[in-house]
Amino acid sequence: METPMKKKIFIFVAIFILLVAVHISLNTYAFEAKMIGLFYNGLVQIILGNVGYVLIDSPTNKTYNFSKGANYSIDLNISYEADFVNFSYSLYDIKHNKVIYSNVSFFPNTTFSAVRWDNRIEVYGIDNSNGMYNDSVVFFVFVNNSSPLIGDVTPNLYACEDSYFSYIFSASDVDEDDLSAFLNPQYPLNSFYISSAFKINLTTSEFQIFSGILNKEDAGGPNHGYKVYPETISVSDLEYTDTAQTNITVIEVNNAPRIDEIGVHTIWASGENSTFYYRVFSNDSEDGDSDSGNLTFNISFSGTKLFGISPNGVINFTANHTPGGVYYINVSVTDRGIKNPYPLIGDLCGQDGGPITSFKQFSLTITDLNRPPIIVSYYPLNSSFNVSGTSNLYFNLTSYDPDGTIPDVYWYVNDGLERYKTGGNLFDSFSYSFGCGVSGNYSVRAVITDGELNDSVFWNLTVENVPCPIGSEKGGGGGGGGGGSLACTPKWACSDWEICRLLDNSENSLSYSLTSLIKGRCSTLNWKSEFCGFQLRTCNDINKCNSNLTNPGTLRECYYTENPTCSDGIKNCHDGSCEVLVDCGGVCAPCPTCSDGVKNQGEDGIDCGGPCPICFEIPKQTSKALLIYFFIVLFLIILYFVIKLVLRYYRLKKELGKKNPALKINPQA
Repeated sequence: METPMKKKIFIFVAIFILLVAVHISLNTYAFEAKMIGLFYNGLVQIILGNVGYVLIDSPTNKTYNFSKGANYSIDLNISYEADFVNFSYSLYDIKHNKVIYSNVSFFPNTTFSAVRWDNRIEVYGIDNSNGMYNDSVVFFVFVNNSSPLIGDVTPNLYACEDSYFSYIFSASDVDEDDLSAFLNPQYPLNSFYISSAFKINLTTSEFQIFSGILNKEDAGGPNHGYKVYPETISVSDLEYTDTAQTNITVIEVNNAPRIDEIGVHTIWASGENSTFYYRVFSNDSEDGDSDSGNLTFNISFSGTKLFGISPNGVINFTANHTPGGVYYINVSVTDRGIKNPYPLIGDLCGQDGGPITSFKQFSLTITDLNRPPIIVSYYPLNSSFNVSGTSNLYFNLTSYDPDGTIPDVYWYVNDGLERYKTGGNLFDSFSYSFGCGVSGNYSVRAVITDGELNDSVFWNLTVENVPCPIGSEKGGGGGGGGGGSLACTPKWACSDWEICRLLDNSENSLSYSLTSLIKGRCSTLNWKSEFCGFQLRTCNDINKCNSNLTNPGTLRECYYTENPTCSDGIKNCHDGSCEVLVDCGGVCAPCPTCSDGVKNQGEDGIDCGGPCPICFEIPKQTSKALLIYFFIVLFLIILYFVIKLVLRYYRLKKELGKKNPALKINPQA
């Protein structure tokens, strides 16, 4: 009995061991599969306890192509091993470092909407023992490039002479490309520039068309009234472009006559030096100078009128015992206004173009005995001192004249006039900075005068050099009234690039270091020496900040061809302008755009599809549908006439019943 029982026990134990071995083998296979899957995804997990796995089968590490406007829908398929109670996924936008979905619960399998460019999806599974398993995949969503689109551009823009022009427009690019803008024509063919892009968000950039201060010639010349500049605006992403047209009208304004300073004057009441002869010089942008006969001179006095002024500005007066004192005199000059004012000048430029009068005041002292003016106090008290080049220096003085004259004041730095003051009061001040990069011995001198006699004060300065920051220009400047300075922001205005010049040419004027720089750039681009060229342009800071730190650059490499044309297959500059894309834009034919009214550049319809916005077409009706519509309309027409006949029948019957009662039907008959 024992032997059969032992056999049964042995068989039972063997079966149990076999089942355990099978279970362990299966779990080992699952663990290995998990390890292999995680290895290929760059992640290794060691999970203690129950061994399972989650593997993402779709999407895979590849590029998925979609058409524009489509929903980037992708299948999320996984395989797994374990008793899972929950699955979730998260999607990350790698390009923008942004979480799109976070811990979205799902049951295998499902679909999700990806984002354009690089995506990373992570899947998590939690089993019944609260163990977590995960897998991740990086994939790419590709959509064909779209053309940039310029926003609404005002078709007619205006600027006034003697002012800056500024106009801001926007352009969008759904591909988030960096955009370049072009203006044709631009400086030096006219006075207008276009700025580099300023991104206001990922898909929208702003650009500025601007100018320096516009002058009389920009407005067409004296008495022309205005000048119109037709402009083509282009924006490119290096593959496609968009254009817009506008007209910039520069309106001529009437400039006030300019009168030279007259200054203070002193004459004697009688005898020698008792004659005041003076020519008032005036100049007007539109009407010429004092001798043109187009300007009207007038003179007025604060008290007794002593003399007049000739039509060309001459004063000739002899005192001849005229009562002594200080006489304050106003000279006025009136022009004729512009001959052909632009109709909108009053609305846009704050004037009507009519005559303008300018004034200049001066004083004339008549005395029996002229006594010199005196500087009664001044600052600094030390006449010699050391300063650093960037120090802000401050000077002042107070004057006095025994004859009651308010002296004129002249401030000089090394005999160069820096400031002039006439009238006002007896106190004046002057501030100055030599600036960085300046050193040596300098003098500052102040001179006061009553028109005949003078007084002065000197300061001798030893200026110590202060090195200039990289990119800034040496030197300084000064002013009156206490000085002071504000932060200056450069505004760079650059011309179009010049024609490409061959680098290996005897006429190459570049320095050795710049030549080496261009050669290195050409080598990087795999251009042979016979095609290695360079281009120049001019850039000016219209705010005159004296700093080159933000200079956008005036030199670049270019692909050289001896005779650039609009058909050489190269994007280049020639005939005073630069192409926007290869052989189009600038002086060449316009580039294809999504607003040119032509089906081109791979468009599906006119200006839609391809790189342009999606076409929205009305579906074409089939012949069967048209036949159905035909019978519906025919049925409605027949129904209309049937109803009309029935109504007519009952109306006639009613009328006949009124005329002949015998025809009425007796319901009791």
